[in-house]
Parts: sequence; structure tokens; C-alpha cells
Amino acid sequence: MIERDPTRQSIPGKTEPRANRDTGDRIAIIRHYHALGMRALGKSDGAGKISPVPIEALAAEAGVKPDTIRKAQDFARIYSRREMEALTELRDPQGKPLTWCHVRQLLPVTHRAERSDLQRRAAEEGWSVRELRARVQARLGGKQSFGAKTFAKPGTPEDALRRLIELSESWLRYYEEVVDAGDTGLLARPSEMPSGEPGREPLDPKGTAEKTLRNLGRAAVRVAGRLSKATARDKAGTPDATRAPEVKPTKAVRRKGPRSLAGG
Repeated sequence: MIERDPTRQSIPGKTEPRANRDTGDRIAIIRHYHALGMRALGKSDGAGKISPVPIEALAAEAGVKPDTIRKAQDFARIYSRREMEALTELRDPQGKPLTWCHVRQLLPVTHRAERSDLQRRAAEEGWSVRELRARVQARLGGKQSFGAKTFAKPGTPEDALRRLIELSESWLRYYEEVVDAGDTGLLARPSEMPSGEPGREPLDPKGTAEKTLRNLGRAAVRVAGRLSKATARDKAGTPDATRAPEVKPTKAVRRKGPRSLAGG
């Protein structure tokens, strides 16, 4: 059984409206996640060592996802206590400190001087989380965000198509089991989608989410169209070297089509 850290405090403002969180709340949240990260690493502010607390146990204790604890762990690994406190002293044009969500965007920057410059400018120029993310990615040469995995290039067109089908089936399963799951699904309550974690960037269903889903739909139509043309050429006698791979869809692909997030 994991002993609860006696110095641990609950996150201030967790149940309060986001707009009502003041400077003290933002700082407390950053300090809280740094402390969680220290516990995950098995470090303490004192001279003695402590046993690392499993990520899953910390996530359950703090009421957040394991990935958030991993980010907190990275935060404590990259930022010393002194550097973390210096971070909380920065202020934006409205006199507010950076948020935990800002901090998460800074974690991919391992070079201390570059990270210090980015966080200073983010505060002084009042960058949004999205703008800071873009600046970080530009500084890293357009690399993916921290923790993101790159896809291994398939050896053949057939391998690529099989992988695409696997990813599509996974999306459809998530859609049917979570998004369109009757009265308990996301589509039954589209207005109830605020962020569940303090400091996390809010999701706009009519903005980023809708745009992403529309792009996904257009990409699916393009792929289906190209496969249809390839099949037509194959029937007309296309040489084997350019013949479209013949892959039978599984049950997940033959399921009912998704309903629109806008209703209907």
C-alpha cells in the first residue's frame, strides 16, 4: 500500500471555474506537479532518498491520468527546485504566471538556455499555450511534440494499407464504444466536454476537434477514391508491379457509418 505524502496538498481550484483561478492557484498547481514528479523519481528536497512511487499509484492518488504523472516526472527531472521556483516568478502582461499547460510545452526543450529564453518570452509576450507549442516545435526544427512517436515506414504498399486499416478499425471501435455509445456516449452530451485536469488547455468541439474530424473525413475519401481507381486499372489489366494490394476488410470496417458530431 502506498503511503500518502503528508506534505501533499490538493490542487487548489480544481473544482472552481477556470476563470476564477488566481495567481496563487497557478503557482500551486505547478509546484504540486513538480512534487509529484519528484516522488515518481524517488527524490526529495532533503538530503535523504525516498522510494520511487509507481506512476499508476500516483495517478490514482492525484486523480489524473498516468501520462500526466509522466509529464510531471519529466518536469522534475529537467527542472531543479530552484529552476521551478524561478519559472513561477515569471509574469505575463496581465501579471499572471505561466500555467501548467505552458510548462508541459517546454519539456521537449532539453537545452537549458533555450528553454529559459522560451519561457521568459512566453510570459513577457503573453503567448498562449498553442503559440508556445508552435514556437517550441519551430525551435526543435519542426519535430513532433514531446512523447509523440513517429511511424515506421512500411516495406510495401500492402503493408501500408494493412496498417491504415488497423488504425481505422481502432478509430471505429473507439467511436462505437465511447463516442456513439447510446445515452452514455459523447454524442449524447456534446456540451459536457471541459478539460478534466487543472492547467490543461480547454478543448473547443466547434474548433480544433471539428476541424480535425473533417480533415480525417476528407483524407478517408481521398484514400477510398484512389483505391477505387487502382481497382479499376487492375481490372483493365494493370501490371502486377503496380497492382493495388488486395486486402479484405474486417468486421470493424463494415460497421455502420459514424453519425455527425453536429447531430443527425
